[in-house]
Amino acid sequence: MSTILILIKFIPNMKNLLFLFLTFLILSSTYAQNDSTNYKNSLGVSAGRSTGLGFSFRHWPNKVGVQFTGVPIFSSNEVLVSAGFSGLLKFKEFSPVTMYGYWGNHFYFDERFHKTNSTDPITGLTVTKKYILSSQRTYTTAIGTGFKVDLWTVIQFNLQAGYGVDFYLNSKHFKSTIVGEIGLYYQF
Repeated sequence: MSTILILIKFIPNMKNLLFLFLTFLILSSTYAQNDSTNYKNSLGVSAGRSTGLGFSFRHWPNKVGVQFTGVPIFSSNEVLVSAGFSGLLKFKEFSPVTMYGYWGNHFYFDERFHKTNSTDPITGLTVTKKYILSSQRTYTTAIGTGFKVDLWTVIQFNLQAGYGVDFYLNSKHFKSTIVGEIGLYYQF
């Protein structure tokens, strides 16, 4: 019950924080320099259900571009891999905002396991056995619209939303879903 009360007290602060963030975004993009340099590459971080999670690279030389996003995360008992590939298509540029469409493709792999060591009584060698506790393999594909906002000359903020399908490869079923993506990039 106390958690609910804390959340109720925090929600108005979240609205204020969101308002301040959006105000900062609008003001900073208003003062963004209108540089005639046409940056073709971007490097940053991105998180999205259909575009991937992790470090991201974009190559956008003209109206059509591509985005690669991914990261491996691992420990002694878990492996998580996110790999995304997206196609990008510029619709309209309103300085400092660009509206574009995207087609996201994301493969997600998460496996948790337990290892045990035992000694073979015949050879005396140590044998390691791996027991898989859980395994999830998901492929998500989606199409949608995004907005790229140039905050400063070389820094851009991206927000995307779309509609797609999750394919659960372990259980061989699928479901449609709403997707969202967010990213922060350095252009060069």
